[in-house]
Amino acid sequence: MQRISSFFGIVITMYFDDHAPPHFHATYGEESAVFAIETLEMLNGKMNRRAAAMVLEWASAHRRELGEDWDRCRQGLLAPGPIDPLHIVARSYSWLESSMSKSFAISPWSFRLRMARSGKLT
Repeated sequence: MQRISSFFGIVITMYFDDHAPPHFHATYGEESAVFAIETLEMLNGKMNRRAAAMVLEWASAHRRELGEDWDRCRQGLLAPGPIDPLHIVARSYSWLESSMSKSFAISPWSFRLRMARSGKLT
């Protein structure tokens, strides 16, 4: 098994001489799943929705490279090559900040905003 990518705690691997159809393995903590390269269908295993969505987003962006890695492994020529991790682009919300009067952290992933009454969204 060769590690080909990792991002946000998710590890993507591919076996050197694995069975058809072309697929890759994704592990997130104690959960693991197998995804088809061609259809991106989860073939077996279990993974929470958020992690599975990130795996699918990554795989759809790197489907060609996954196919090339699969071919390398099947031909027994080379180990699969590394593939860039998933990159999430941060967006600017400066227009929102000018209308906010206060923000409250609820959890590491969520927060509550209090908007100024006079604030205008443009």
